[in-house]
Amino acid sequence: MTPGIVTRFATMVSRIKAHPQYNTGIGHNLGIVYTPPPKWDAENAKPYLKAVIRAGIVNLDWKKGNYDGIVIEKDTGNGFIKLDKSLRANYIDKSVMPPSGSSAV
Repeated sequence: MTPGIVTRFATMVSRIKAHPQYNTGIGHNLGIVYTPPPKWDAENAKPYLKAVIRAGIVNLDWKKGNYDGIVIEKDTGNGFIKLDKSLRANYIDKSVMPPSGSSAV
């Protein structure tokens, strides 16, 4: 980039904003008007989980992102119960697997 890019950009933004047909909607579309990020709803947030079986053990892979940790619940056939919590990304489910030849969700 050639020197003075910030000055040239600021001049261009000033020209755009001075135009009689300019409005804040145009400014938002061009990215020249500050738009505050949406408020993060921690109470209803749900991280993306991916269950992967490695060597006969269930691994829950997840990315920490905005989360400090997750609470893991499991349906054992009688409804969901709290299984564990994980403060680090990815979790190994140490529950006993169903016997060979049968399955469980």
